[in-house]
Amino acid sequence: MTATAHLKRTNRFRRVFTAFCGILILAGLAIAGSVLVFPVEMLDDEGRLPGEMPPAFAFGLLLAALGVLLAAAGGAVALLRSVWRATRHRRP
Repeated sequence: MTATAHLKRTNRFRRVFTAFCGILILAGLAIAGSVLVFPVEMLDDEGRLPGEMPPAFAFGLLLAALGVLLAAAGGAVALLRSVWRATRHRRP
């Protein structure tokens, strides 16, 4: 595989990974926001709101947190890779 083909494949993976992280964050925030806009009426036996967090809200926040975590991990990998390449090519 040539260096140009490898670079194109790496850049494509980087763009797809960043887009996937962004989609996770936006989808999670949309799900959490939809619960805030359209609240679920969960009433207890006495007809009162129990005050619990709706499962859809928790799932939305989980998706958003996963997207942020993956984006941060991708940034850390990119940083470590660039530092490693810089130290590897340095001549003493």
